[in-house]
Amino acid sequence: MIDYSNISSELRHELLHLIGVEVCPYCNRQYITNYIDRRAKKATADLDHFYPNSVFKLFSLSLHNFVPSCQICNSRFKLAKGTEILYPYEYGFDQDTYFDVALTSSSNSDSLIGGNTYFNIKLHQTHTGHRADHLEGSIRLFQLQEVYQSHKEYVRELLHKQYVYKDAYNKDLTALFDNMQLSEQEIQLFLYGHVLHEDKLSDRPLSKLAYDIITRR
Repeated sequence: MIDYSNISSELRHELLHLIGVEVCPYCNRQYITNYIDRRAKKATADLDHFYPNSVFKLFSLSLHNFVPSCQICNSRFKLAKGTEILYPYEYGFDQDTYFDVALTSSSNSDSLIGGNTYFNIKLHQTHTGHRADHLEGSIRLFQLQEVYQSHKEYVRELLHKQYVYKDAYNKDLTALFDNMQLSEQEIQLFLYGHVLHEDKLSDRPLSKLAYDIITRR
């Protein structure tokens, strides 16, 4: 009776809508889109079993074991591997890791202000103890250190915007924002496309990356 195959496609999409996760909690790189197709609820996400269905049969229908995730994380990286990783309903990467720009032998002064992409994106882990193993497991399983290198151009844009805002056009932009009566969050959206707040890191893809690059420099 406890068999995931008993769940219809319609019910799976209904569950994804009800859970309401909008960005993959494993990588923070892909949108999870819920939509309506001819009055039927649909979703672009996979419904991942955090504890693999092939091993933990008793959890195969548990709502606490269902994690909406992008297909890359679920079908290419996670599968049924036994690596211990963070349970996304309990812990995230917010406080225990941070992204930074790591200079290389090809880097120059422009690399730090958005002039080029002669740098690497480094994901640092700050936590120690039992959770550190789960953090390391997640980073390794989903190859976060490697896949985030594809976002160098995005980081370059963030660095350039930060440099421009803080330097030459700071006064002019400040006056413009004052005239427009924008809030701090609206200014952040205007400049960087993200609200740079820890409570908003799961609202849009790459929010964690943007938050760390802008606020930690």
